Amino acid sequence: MTKTLTFLSVALFAGVAFTSAADTFAPASLRKTGVAPAAQSAAHTASASMPEIDGVVVAASNWGANAKPGFYRLPVADGEEFSLIVDEAYGSAVVKDNRLYTIARITMPELDIDYPRLTVYNLKTGEEIYFENYYSKNWSILPVDMDLDPVTGEVYAITYNSSMTGYQLSVLTFTDNSVTSRKVADMAGNWNAVAFDADGQLYGISKVNNSEGYCVSSTLNRIDKASGAVTPIGETGMQPEYMSSAAFDRSTGRLFWSVAPADNTGLLAEINIATGAAATVYNFPNNEEVLGLYVPAPAADADAPAAVTDLKANFTGGSLSGTVSFTAPTTLFNGTPGVSALTYEIRANDQVVATGNTQYGAEVSADITVPAAAFYTIKASVSNAVGKGPDEYVELFIGNGIPQAPTPRATLNGGKVTLSWEPVTASTDGGYIDPAAVTYTVRRLPGDVEVASGFTATMYEDVLPATDNFTVYTYTVSAEHAGISSEPGMTRGVAVGEIVPPYLQTFDSEDSLAGWTLINANGDSRFWMWSDLQNLRIGFSAQTPKDDWVVTPPVALKAGVTYTFSFDIYGDSADDTECVEVKMGDANNVAALTTALLVPTDINSTKPMNLKMLVKPAVTGAYFIGIHAMSEPDKYMLNLDNVKIEEGDHTAILGIEADGAAQAIYRIDGTRVPAGTPLTPGLYIRNGRKIIVK
Repeated sequence: MTKTLTFLSVALFAGVAFTSAADTFAPASLRKTGVAPAAQSAAHTASASMPEIDGVVVAASNWGANAKPGFYRLPVADGEEFSLIVDEAYGSAVVKDNRLYTIARITMPELDIDYPRLTVYNLKTGEEIYFENYYSKNWSILPVDMDLDPVTGEVYAITYNSSMTGYQLSVLTFTDNSVTSRKVADMAGNWNAVAFDADGQLYGISKVNNSEGYCVSSTLNRIDKASGAVTPIGETGMQPEYMSSAAFDRSTGRLFWSVAPADNTGLLAEINIATGAAATVYNFPNNEEVLGLYVPAPAADADAPAAVTDLKANFTGGSLSGTVSFTAPTTLFNGTPGVSALTYEIRANDQVVATGNTQYGAEVSADITVPAAAFYTIKASVSNAVGKGPDEYVELFIGNGIPQAPTPRATLNGGKVTLSWEPVTASTDGGYIDPAAVTYTVRRLPGDVEVASGFTATMYEDVLPATDNFTVYTYTVSAEHAGISSEPGMTRGVAVGEIVPPYLQTFDSEDSLAGWTLINANGDSRFWMWSDLQNLRIGFSAQTPKDDWVVTPPVALKAGVTYTFSFDIYGDSADDTECVEVKMGDANNVAALTTALLVPTDINSTKPMNLKMLVKPAVTGAYFIGIHAMSEPDKYMLNLDNVKIEEGDHTAILGIEADGAAQAIYRIDGTRVPAGTPLTPGLYIRNGRKIIVK
């Protein structure tokens, strides 16, 4: 899944407040103004050589309207610039297993949008793998900051609780397409950052805000990851106003912290973990705000081998057995030539599948077998007496895949249905598909009747069973390959037979239109169509009157029997008078609809009005009943629902002869309303047309 993220009016945690104001990310246009606490101390040169530090930049003073969020390599000294690694990454972040996981709060108040968003990236390629908006708004997946525990391999975070009324220590579990949260403990106060040291000790930076909502102090704490118990170490001396992040260089034990003060500057600090005191390492060149701070561990010991090259995994068809090949390095990790013997190891999803001996610069090929069809990360490395070199990896699906679902179409000709679909040539999961080996199964509903299996063509004809009643048939087509079935693809319904009253159509789904005829008599761009309001709707034209029909399937009516035909009708605007009529005929076209059942009737209601009319045919046969929208131009939406046909009559008088001037108004019982008399709610007739007063 891919996306284009619009940053206009998007903020993380904007406007959230607890007992004291919450930690907030905001672009420059949304940051606080006014008197803020004093700025941090000036930049100084780091006391030791700097490691590589990466992080997600969510704001910078030089962006303006051209936002450039992403996962960047930070400068290591004053005067250096940020270097982009993954474009468009946004939000709090953590790195695990070659993936960059980001979680952002997407807020657009003008569109009533407010929810967490997960985005997953392949850290090696920079490719976005997946994103999902969590519309359920479970805020316990939304971190202030998070980090990977190097001992357990779990991701711990200080997140909001599910109702966003406080904070909690959470364990976040990520996959390539999901994130879930497990609560460890409630966390009092306000929080800014967390980080694990090499031994799995969790540290957190808490903060205190003044009555105006500005941060006035912050403290480094130890956090018990099992209980959430907090042990203060000491004040940092800094005032982190906006969202930040911390990370250990676990090879040296140094703790780094990105700080975004209220004066809208940005800086990198180093914290003394014995005292909590923080000192500025350098100011960010464009006052960047950095989340998801990450210090990559050295990939190998300096005297271990370098990484292998030219790694390839070769699997034929859907076979679970194949070969993995690579070229051993010629140097150590520190770049000096390698001379000793090497061993190699190949892993598939972290399970060792091949080992052996090799030499520097040698080409290696190993046969491997995986246990089941799945998506695999194949890693290869070599080792010497000092240690293991860095992993190189490739990702691929091995084995047969799940076929994609067909998209069948059904057309009716007499009593025979012709089905057709495009051939299935690919899988849903990236697995192998041989198009020539794909077969299909066709089933007919209702009854779930298998009408074909092991079928290799992409067209099928089905003769429908004889029926006297109106029946809507649908078909499913499934693809099979190597014993694996796809999800079934379903056709739209095809209708045969005649409606035998009683009958009710509520238009709960688009398939309910099977057998109905929609006629756009004026040929404009507005016509009756199914709506997700579970009814039929027609829009308006500013210049053209409505001239559009909804015609029932054939209805079996008996001579001399009285039937009631009824439906609900209403408009979308109380200021617009809509108009409908109803006619009946022996075919589903306008020319054949000649028997008037309802004279043109004005509709002024925005609530469903139930209109009823009597049908008493002189000849037994199949009839079609058409509802005709005929409103004047520039009227709004008209809605139709709950069409019912039943035997029996009702007490309403459906029409009278006008006996006077065109503007005379008559009650439904045929009596004339005296001129000037206010009309009470009800049904009236004027100039041969019904009017409804609400």
